Amino acid sequence: MFQAVAGGDMSSFRPLATMFDTGELPAVAGLIARSLIEDWDPDPSIETMSAKACVRAQLGRRGSPGGALERWVDAAGAAARGRWLRFEPEGPALPNPIQWFRGDDATDAQVIVHLGRAHGDLHLDNIFIRFLPLADAASY
Repeated sequence: MFQAVAGGDMSSFRPLATMFDTGELPAVAGLIARSLIEDWDPDPSIETMSAKACVRAQLGRRGSPGGALERWVDAAGAAARGRWLRFEPEGPALPNPIQWFRGDDATDAQVIVHLGRAHGDLHLDNIFIRFLPLADAASY
């Protein structure tokens, strides 16, 4: 894959992660999030679906019966079947999305889903913005 640096010159751009400890990050992240939703994906569809259907759509064939997720749950045993998961002994308890695969769709929680363009790995280290001399959120 061939890529080019946005703006053509990396000397004035830095990853958004460099703002992590500044008070500016929330405002800049908010402007970028708004732009991604309104500008980058101007014609999304909004659907209501069951949480189970949403998770299955995200996982594709990995979430299908007999797929990778089901095989992982079988191998992990009881720890993967609880309402909460911990990935580290002292780590936070997180909701177990595997629970969303249980029960029928009629009684499953309904969620509102924004469907459209998406970035598969969006995080603070791969969003670059111009810093001359201050952060320019519109330049991401």
